[in-house]
Amino acid sequence: RRFESADALAESLRAGPRSRPRRRRARIAAAAAVPLILAAALFLRGDADVAAPLGEGVAAPAVAILPFEVRGEDLDMWREGMIDLLSVNLDGATGLRAIDTRTVLAGWRKAEAAGSMRGLDGALDVARGTGARYAVVGSVVSSGPGIRLGARIYSLEDRRSLGSFLVEGSPDSLFSLVDRLSIEVLAAIWQGQERPGADVDLTRITTASLPALKAYLEGESLLRRSDFPGAVAAYERAVAADSTFAFALHHLGFAYGWVGDERHSQSHQQAWRHADRLPEREALLLRGVLAWSSAVSEVGSTISLLEEATRRYPDDVDAWYYLGDAYIHGGEQVLAAQDQSERAFRRAVDLDPGFSPAYIHLVTNAFVYRPDSARAARLIDTYHHLAPATPSDQENRIAFGLAFGDSTRRTLARAALDTLQPGSRVWISDGYLDHPKFWRWQREVIERGPFRDTPQERLLAVRLFQNSVAQGLIRAALEELQDPRVSAAMRAGARYTIQAAGLPMPGVDLDQELALPAGDSLLNDTGRALLWFYPGAYAADQARWDDHAAAVARLRVFADRLLAEGDSANARFAAGAALALSGR
Repeated sequence: RRFESADALAESLRAGPRSRPRRRRARIAAAAAVPLILAAALFLRGDADVAAPLGEGVAAPAVAILPFEVRGEDLDMWREGMIDLLSVNLDGATGLRAIDTRTVLAGWRKAEAAGSMRGLDGALDVARGTGARYAVVGSVVSSGPGIRLGARIYSLEDRRSLGSFLVEGSPDSLFSLVDRLSIEVLAAIWQGQERPGADVDLTRITTASLPALKAYLEGESLLRRSDFPGAVAAYERAVAADSTFAFALHHLGFAYGWVGDERHSQSHQQAWRHADRLPEREALLLRGVLAWSSAVSEVGSTISLLEEATRRYPDDVDAWYYLGDAYIHGGEQVLAAQDQSERAFRRAVDLDPGFSPAYIHLVTNAFVYRPDSARAARLIDTYHHLAPATPSDQENRIAFGLAFGDSTRRTLARAALDTLQPGSRVWISDGYLDHPKFWRWQREVIERGPFRDTPQERLLAVRLFQNSVAQGLIRAALEELQDPRVSAAMRAGARYTIQAAGLPMPGVDLDQELALPAGDSLLNDTGRALLWFYPGAYAADQARWDDHAAAVARLRVFADRLLAEGDSANARFAAGAALALSGR
């Protein structure tokens, strides 16, 4: 039967099983820092067979919200903003999903550039191209002191109009107007077929603050252009206007990660405190982010959650982006092929060619996985078009000049190294030049001084050691370990790494260098737990089982002490080191 009114539909939805409404969009990533592993310099992972296709599964019927026509002063932001607002309400309601906003906008811009946007037919062609079953076109119009929202819903199978709707009120009541319009759209789509669902309540899953929403939308735009500091500032304004704005907190965590702000994990945790305001899609992605940032041991959980997200929401750009990011930073821990990250990032840019952060790892893949100057050049030019004058744009061009350039271009690239921001030299060394073809240039980047006194650049001293070991220059590597920037724990690990690989260390007394520390004093220093781990591993190699057992016991005591002090993250690390050493 048909519903006689939106109220009748709402009443039917209330009568059915309740489920949290889901939102279509999540512009968050987990740019979590991954510690350097000393043994990594000794091995290069070979290309593995590509695993089964990602994102297989059955997706719910989809609706594409197209850009709204706007007429009136100060309404331009709602041309695309209405896509977000309606998508929030419709995604997950009565088993429906909304096509990812960036996927819709990418198709729209492509059609405009091709000159194929011819009225309604052109708009519906864009919607159909996203894989949607339904399309919504609409308008936002000033009406004296008020605002009027109009929408028409179409079935894309036969391009038949399922109904047109109009709601009107004051600008302050925008959210309730969108709620009303959403219910009308649902009524038209389902044509009276009763299905399980829940009340549509925009303010429950986003924000009731218009300043917060405007700042959030500004942050989204800046993030697309890789303006991460600008995005941080916009999201922070959104959170200042509404401290419970879960979407803004979630996306702020992503932006923090890209600027190296350690508050990224805290921001994600704050978003999770308001998880009851998040729809199922966003909550699923946030769970993946939290699993990644909470402990290295949960990389498998992160990847499983994100793979599930790509199956359920195959048009979601962020799900594919996060999955690629998880593969590239932790894929070796779940034995994933290198191509897995490449394919996930490619899917993200296929869905939204204008989302510039998704190109960053695709560029570095063209250097490190399978060096390809032509492909690297194409990707770098695309990124430059989307995000000119950003740090990544500068890093791309310097790295390309060193790795693939002629003598003139290499000279220019060397000179540009002195203009880099703190941390960029580390990223060029590790992200672009960590392939045997480029080790010469990697070393030059590392040695080009002076070193800045930052945690990131202090790691360059360790990378210099790794570069020497990878090329078989063991004597030089041992000399580089004397650099005061190399910690005692890193020095012990480096020496153990060399001997475990069966390489000679002239002039080094390993029995002395890898002896167990004396006493318990080191147990108060969380940064030096590895000073027990490496000597314990060396003792196992020498079949000195009493020393090995003592090292395991010390690490377990260390873990218990940290846990009692409330330091659960380092306690988990120490307990994991004890478990690994016991396995050794």
